[in-house]
Amino acid sequence: MMSPETIDMLQRSAAKEAAEKGRIPYLVRRRDVAAWETGRGFPIPFPMLGDYIPPGWTPDGDALFVDTSGFGSPGEPALTLPQLLEKIEPGVGYAFTQQGQFQAYIQPFRRVS
Repeated sequence: MMSPETIDMLQRSAAKEAAEKGRIPYLVRRRDVAAWETGRGFPIPFPMLGDYIPPGWTPDGDALFVDTSGFGSPGEPALTLPQLLEKIEPGVGYAFTQQGQFQAYIQPFRRVS
C-alpha cells in the first residue's frame, strides 16, 4: 500500500511530465466504449495528468474513483470496470489524476473555447 505522501509525490511528478509532454485527456468515442464492453482496446488509454489541467480543457464534474486491480466487487466504493463503463460518456475527455496501488481517480474533462 502506498502512503499518501508517495501518492502525492507521484501526482506532482505526473503533472510535471504531462505539462512537458503536452498530454491532454483522452476524448472517448462511442466505438471506444463498445470495444471496451466486449473486452477489446485495453488498457484504457487515459493519460496520467496528476493535477495538470491542459490548455483548452476544464475538469467537468466529480472524479470517478475506480478499482485498477481487476479484483474489485460491485459493492465496494471503487467502481469496477463494468461500472466505470456505465459512467463514461462519448464526447468527454478522461484522464487519471491520482493513482494508488489498487485504485485511481479518473477525471472527466470538457473542451473549452
